[in-house]
Amino acid sequence: MRSYLHKISVVFLLLCLIISIVPALVQTTSAIPGTGPVITDVSIVSNHAGDSTKAMIGDTITLSFTTDEPVTKLGSFKINGSNPDTFTNVGNRYTATHLVDSGDPVTGAPATFQINVKNAAGIFSLTVEATTDGSTVTIIGKQPVITDVSIASNHAGDATKATIGDTITLSFTTDEPVTKLGNFKINGSNPDTFTNVGNRYTATHLVDSGDPVTGAPATFQINVKNAAGIFSLTVEATTDGSTVTIIGKQPVITDVSIASNHAGDATKATIGDTITLSFTADEPVTKLGSFKINGSNPDTFTNVGNRYTATHLVDSGDPVTGVPATFQINVKNAAGIFSLTVEATTDGSSVTIIGEQPVPSPVITSHPSDATVDEGGSTTFSVTASHATSYQWQVNTGLGFTNISDDAPYSGVTTTTLTITGATADLNGYVYQVIASGGVLPEATSNSAILTVNSAPEAPTIVSAVAGDAKVSLTWNLVDGSTSYKIYNSTTPNNFGAAAATVDGSVNSSDVTGLVNGTTYYFVVKAVKGNMESTNSNEVSAIPTTVPTAPTESPSIQEPINTGVIVLVNGKAENLGTATTATVRNQIVTIVTIDQKKLEDKLAAESQGAVITIPVNTKSDAAVGEFNGQLVKYMEQKQAVVEIKTEKATYTMPAQQINIDSLSKQFGENVALQDIKIQIEIAAPLADTMQVVETAAVKGEFTIVVPPLHFTVRAIYGDITKEVSTFNAYVERTIAIPDGVDPNKITTGVVIQEDGTVRHVPTKIVIVDGKYYAKVSSLTNSTYAIVLHSLEFKDVAQHWAKDAVNNMGSRMVIGGIGNDQFNPDQDITRAEFAAIVVRGLGLPLNNGAAAFSDVGTSDWSSSAINTAYSYQLINGFEDGTFRPNDRITREQAMVIIAKAMMITELNAKLSVHAPDLMLRSYTDAADASNWALTSIADVLQAGIVSGRSSTILAPQANITRAEVAAVMERLLQKSGLI
Repeated sequence: MRSYLHKISVVFLLLCLIISIVPALVQTTSAIPGTGPVITDVSIVSNHAGDSTKAMIGDTITLSFTTDEPVTKLGSFKINGSNPDTFTNVGNRYTATHLVDSGDPVTGAPATFQINVKNAAGIFSLTVEATTDGSTVTIIGKQPVITDVSIASNHAGDATKATIGDTITLSFTTDEPVTKLGNFKINGSNPDTFTNVGNRYTATHLVDSGDPVTGAPATFQINVKNAAGIFSLTVEATTDGSTVTIIGKQPVITDVSIASNHAGDATKATIGDTITLSFTADEPVTKLGSFKINGSNPDTFTNVGNRYTATHLVDSGDPVTGVPATFQINVKNAAGIFSLTVEATTDGSSVTIIGEQPVPSPVITSHPSDATVDEGGSTTFSVTASHATSYQWQVNTGLGFTNISDDAPYSGVTTTTLTITGATADLNGYVYQVIASGGVLPEATSNSAILTVNSAPEAPTIVSAVAGDAKVSLTWNLVDGSTSYKIYNSTTPNNFGAAAATVDGSVNSSDVTGLVNGTTYYFVVKAVKGNMESTNSNEVSAIPTTVPTAPTESPSIQEPINTGVIVLVNGKAENLGTATTATVRNQIVTIVTIDQKKLEDKLAAESQGAVITIPVNTKSDAAVGEFNGQLVKYMEQKQAVVEIKTEKATYTMPAQQINIDSLSKQFGENVALQDIKIQIEIAAPLADTMQVVETAAVKGEFTIVVPPLHFTVRAIYGDITKEVSTFNAYVERTIAIPDGVDPNKITTGVVIQEDGTVRHVPTKIVIVDGKYYAKVSSLTNSTYAIVLHSLEFKDVAQHWAKDAVNNMGSRMVIGGIGNDQFNPDQDITRAEFAAIVVRGLGLPLNNGAAAFSDVGTSDWSSSAINTAYSYQLINGFEDGTFRPNDRITREQAMVIIAKAMMITELNAKLSVHAPDLMLRSYTDAADASNWALTSIADVLQAGIVSGRSSTILAPQANITRAEVAAVMERLLQKSGLI
């Protein structure tokens, strides 16, 4: 046993000896020259965003160390089990890097490394596997990325502040689903809620007494992890810079109002007035320096309990803005916490800084409204206005607004209510407005209101009354909208009882039977539309008589009615002729034959241009003035004018227009003027002519307002008769408008030729001795009628040329393009212009051979172009063409109009001026062709054509349809023809 213990003791002593010797040996070896390099200052880091102690795929790990001598790395040098991607040095400081990839294990522990190097002598260093400074890098998976971080509060009026009871909301977005960690905090507290919608997360925190009032933004730490358990970086700042500061309880301001002590109006203030701003606070407060009234510190700041009042005395420094004065209520409580800034009143009160108040101008507060009334009824237009002291109602009848006088049908024209009593159809479409005036300008003009008159039917016109055996056959024109017609007869003029008959509205003729032959009967017709009746038609008379079995064409000459006919020479009554009455073709004809010797003696005593008036006051169907050719020749030399005057019309004939020399040659060279009879006649048309007239009226869609008359000048030699059908100048026919016919219902006169062709002739309404007449000017003889042909084009309602277009359309001078359209701004062709000028002048159409090579006889414009050529209105081009479809320029049109002025004799009224004098105000006058200058100057001087502006004539521009309508209207007006 002792031996065994001895052995053990020996072994133990040997081991102790070895242990004590080995360290000494090691220390001795390292100090020996030729040993390996020494590695010091070892550290490891990652370039991982936000945390250099972590690395994930794509991050780079950097291992750095220092040696005591230059070295190179060995193959066993590893970073996380891989050779370094780079190995560099700066002096004895060495750096090795490793790019983390999918081969790096995610261990959750620090990455490993082995530093193995050797020196120039080939001696190896010891292997180093730990950092000197304790740094480590852990390989992790992908971290959640946090973006779009914002923070806000539900604090009233300011989301950047929060006080006790407010909720702070922290919002952010992640690139993958996450859950929050325990160190996720808002202002040091765990969130009260944590929710998400997709990858948008929201955390909330209810501020309570535990939240410190720091005066700095509330803090937060966003810490989340993904499904793999990898933590995000901690985020402590917002992306958009938003912050929320925890504040104490703010004073609450309520019941804010503002008022002025301005006399009579607390909403206004001027210099010297005081503005008072009042409000209530829920705790005692003091005002801050930013408390302002209209940009100034309050003059006073007082309170009664929690009701505070600040005042401001308005002075010259207050701007007169015309808008309410501004204010900013800023106060703080005893804890030094500021209220929200209040800049608006609770009750909507305001105070406007004003200067010296002017007298207000009138203001329309209620405008008149459109009104509708039945013809004969009454209606009103009313207006209300403030600051108005007087009123003036105006009416626009189509020529602009004019003041209304207090005459029927108007009353109250200077009050707030205009009354119209007994509305007539011609008021339909009139537009009304009122001018309200006050102490100062401007006056106030109301909106316009339109009057619509539901018109009674127009009065029909009886166009024929043919006597028969115990009956009279009446024919009248149809009236638009009529449902029936009532026929009245009486043996006393203008005295009618009940209707003798009623016929349907589609019927325009009726026989009145049961009459007594030989008795004169008078007739009128009324049109009926619903409950309204027209006024009486024109009154006609007829004497029923037994009709002979076979009428004779030869006249039955009776004894002279009056051998001493009174004729007027320059208005002086003279017994110069005899009258004879005969019945020809069922017409009573009165012929007044003028004594040659007596009239020549009278004319010898008169100056040139004497007027010879032959009144025929009998009830004849035809009135004839008869002269022998020698007397006519003498009258021609004396430039005398003959008037045949009946109760229906006056025919004015200058003796020169008879052209007796030309007439006599038609009978032979040796015929004595003494043997030729010249007759000037006004007659009612024969029955067959009346049928042509009635048919033409239906076809032409016009209404005959005044019964037609036939005008004739004829020369008789033996049994040969020659008619004078055309004249070298306009000859006037003045046709009486029967009582009861509204002259406003007349649009023009027309010529109705034997074949039913209708053409316009220039016509104007005149008043002579208080009676209305239609003065018709024409270059021909034929049957003439006065008609109504109202026409309005829809597309010119707002056009500058509206009135001219509708006037010329109603006069049958221009036509539309269909569907009540006119297309006013379209260019017009040369053919169209020629046709309009011919129609406007009332020229008879020439249906002869075409005057130009490019105008065929079958062309629609052929006869109009021929007529224009025969009257020397147009010449065409040098190549013999007219080019009818070319657009006509303004200067070409002006040349034609200047020639038309010669026909109307308007050119004779112009003064002589050099063309350049008339054109000098136009900057483009040089654009006008030399051949057109004189004509352009004439139409400018006459006022028929004007420039397109005060400085632009535009002679080479095409003329439009609207311009043509205006030009034709002015030509006829300036010539005195309409």
